[in-house]
Amino acid sequence: MSKKSLLLAGAVVGACLGLTLACGDDSGADPKKDGGGGSAGQGGAAGAGGNAGAAGQTSYDACSSDGWCWESPLPQGNHLYGAWASSENDIWVVGARGTALHFDGTGWQRSEVGTAEALRAVWGSGPNDVWAVGDEATVVHFDGSVWSTVDVGGPEAGAPKDFFGIYGRAQDNFLVVGEGGVILHYTGSWNTPTSPTANSLRSVWVAEDGQAWAVGDYGARVHFDGTDFKLQPAYTPINHLRAVHGSGPDNVMVAGQWGFTVHFDGTKWTPKQDKSLGAYGAVVAFSPTDIRLFGELGAYITFDGVNFESQPRGTDAKYNAAIRLSDTAVLAVGDAGFMARWDGAARTFLTGGSTGTQLKITGTSATDAWAVGDDAVQNQGGGWQPKPTGSSRALYGAHALGATDIWAVGTGGTILHFTGGLQWDVVTSGTIEWLRDVWLDGNGSGWIVGTKGTVLGLLNQTAWSKTPSGTGADLAAVWAPDSSRAFAVGAGGVIIEFDGTKWAPGVSPTKESLRGVWGTAATDVWAVGTGGTILQYQGSSWSVVQEGEMYSLNAIWGSSASDIYAVGTGGALLHYDGSAWTTQQSGTDRTLHTVWGPNAQVVWIGGEQGAILSKRE
Repeated sequence: MSKKSLLLAGAVVGACLGLTLACGDDSGADPKKDGGGGSAGQGGAAGAGGNAGAAGQTSYDACSSDGWCWESPLPQGNHLYGAWASSENDIWVVGARGTALHFDGTGWQRSEVGTAEALRAVWGSGPNDVWAVGDEATVVHFDGSVWSTVDVGGPEAGAPKDFFGIYGRAQDNFLVVGEGGVILHYTGSWNTPTSPTANSLRSVWVAEDGQAWAVGDYGARVHFDGTDFKLQPAYTPINHLRAVHGSGPDNVMVAGQWGFTVHFDGTKWTPKQDKSLGAYGAVVAFSPTDIRLFGELGAYITFDGVNFESQPRGTDAKYNAAIRLSDTAVLAVGDAGFMARWDGAARTFLTGGSTGTQLKITGTSATDAWAVGDDAVQNQGGGWQPKPTGSSRALYGAHALGATDIWAVGTGGTILHFTGGLQWDVVTSGTIEWLRDVWLDGNGSGWIVGTKGTVLGLLNQTAWSKTPSGTGADLAAVWAPDSSRAFAVGAGGVIIEFDGTKWAPGVSPTKESLRGVWGTAATDVWAVGTGGTILQYQGSSWSVVQEGEMYSLNAIWGSSASDIYAVGTGGALLHYDGSAWTTQQSGTDRTLHTVWGPNAQVVWIGGEQGAILSKRE
């Protein structure tokens, strides 16, 4: 049975997900966002709820339709673009890959919305009437029980390709804005008013009296007086505006790139610029003297009507949206699933786990696994925990022979060896080339490959030494069935083979760069690479199994000849069952760099911004 939900045990992890418990004190591209393209400040004032967090344990369900479940970051790692709440115990956040998460006062639950398109904004009139909009003219509606897709007309009917913002004041009266300046007005049926701009509109906010403001690219600001939509003068025609929110028609704040804001007091607009010069993604206006702005690199700025004040960040995450939860509390969400809550000056991070890109997963069992890349994390059965290597180098490859016998390689000729204890030992490599992958047989022999055709050999447990490879191409991956045979692949389709005596170029059927190699025997070897390329070697020659895809494949691994996985860009995930390759839903659009498991029952995939997901049978 596929794992569809997880239970997080332990005070630290549980606290990270509960809304009232402190975690992470003061001591990561989507071109459609373009610096924060999700709607910001999507909700109105939500009433203060009761207990907004769960102590001790917090349940969550963040799994794809094929059973791939988030393990890091938690509760999930897809980019989040929109947020809305009816109360502190009824919160929706939406994002990439059709992500929709609901907080009910005790935990975060994934909700199936029926689309894999990115959801850019969410708004509702109440718990039983919630709307989300996104790419490819996606509109979905939640009736308190299930989500359903709503057809508002495709591109052929004049609708935009992408929707970016939604806001309203009543169940039968709200606005949607998007690509190319499109504006949709729902009044019980869908209307398309004439837009005064062709610039994409990224965010919209509606006041209680029915006036509305929408902002977007190249300084576009559109005002709706209840009857007509009119374009207002652009203060910064080269500056994209990303967020608008207010507390009333006499207090509206607009924010965009380079720290630019423009504030409306009911009579006039006043442009302002804070000193941070960062890009804003979200605004929440409590009152004319209490406005909060969120942006890239964890920026949290408060505005008291006169001065901007930068608040302690504690993170470099990029915020894309924020929502008012109560008279003092606000929730901000952003890239890699990051969520943070402020209640006055008190801050709580609601996500846990590394956001460093994971390039290689290795291990010995389901309770002894490592992921390395920008940093190193270890899973001993209780979740992924940081395990510093003592090196500042990025690690590209790793191979575990035992719980206290793990090798890792990386930039600048880095070789690290873990033998237990608190740190890894630095091993001399004799090269400054970037080392990309390592394989060992467990009996004192092994291979390391890297840039410019670098091959290092380890024989009889002595030092690593440079070995002629027969190529000058960058090598990305190595695999061997035993110490007498080995295969390495790299740039331009290069394949080199070790015959027990020397390395020599093999005959490759592709010019695509190969990034991963794995097999079950010397006569059953697979390689994957750019253009979705899949090659197979069956003892005499390599043949093309697949090519010409839009995605690249970065890694391949299997538990047997009839259970093989390949992963790549955009969350690409393929499975081979012994007869055919089929696509699986990984549950993320993050680029995946690695796949590994101790057996067929537990398999991990990992990649950008700390993404680690697992499938457990």
